[in-house]
Amino acid sequence: MSDLEKRAHDIAVRILPYTLKEFKPDFTYLSSDEVSQGLSLRSGEIVEEYVLLYEALLKDLEEYSDL
Repeated sequence: MSDLEKRAHDIAVRILPYTLKEFKPDFTYLSSDEVSQGLSLRSGEIVEEYVLLYEALLKDLEEYSDL
């Protein structure tokens, strides 16, 4: 894993909970106090959201790393 890939992963993991809350997807998640905000947790959709974040961040980091 390259440095840019590691950085994109770290940023994606860090902001994932905030993006899940901001966009209110149709799946549920646990809040910081571990109170379930629903009964169904579809991890595949959470992983999909992570992948979207990771790919966008990696693209931006690669594009702007030369500046």
